[in-house]
Amino acid sequence: MTGEVSSPHNAGRIAPGVCRDKRGLRVSLTGLALALLVFFADQASKAWALSSLSEYQRVDILGRFFGLQLVFNPGAAWSLGGSSTWLVTILQALLACGISFYLFRKVDDYAWGIALGLMLGGAFGNLYDRLFRAPGFAHGHVVDFFVLPHWPIFNVADVFIVTGCCLIVLFVLSNRPASRAAARAASAGPRDE
Repeated sequence: MTGEVSSPHNAGRIAPGVCRDKRGLRVSLTGLALALLVFFADQASKAWALSSLSEYQRVDILGRFFGLQLVFNPGAAWSLGGSSTWLVTILQALLACGISFYLFRKVDDYAWGIALGLMLGGAFGNLYDRLFRAPGFAHGHVVDFFVLPHWPIFNVADVFIVTGCCLIVLFVLSNRPASRAAARAASAGPRDE
């Protein structure tokens, strides 16, 4: 039950904030497909890094500006929380669940669906490492290998997470609504009582 009273005025309408129509489903499935592509690209790149790179030797690609070096990160960015990998794992799982909920329940705008799909794929890529890589379940270290000066070493999942976050910041700053229901509510403005 949504709590709505049935009437001729709201017959066939969707409760605000719940995207159950065909467009909402298509947007959600597009975001999910993109998340799967990001996840597999991330895991493939990590498999390559594990087989091709060394923890002890940096490979310069663009001089000192950009290089490759294998690192196993127990924490978040800048190795924050490195001594509490299980806590970082729980937080990352909650983040992935939150993104999934928002993608499948609140969004019917394709741009938002793409941004959330990028973030979800990246979140699952790093979460997979934490769950299934050494040293053990929920204590796994994330495989990182991209090196920039004065920046933590990162991976493909991180690139997509940051890209999705930047897109969402742009959408928020430009007042782009995540759904048509939100757009209608914004255009209607506050009601006089």
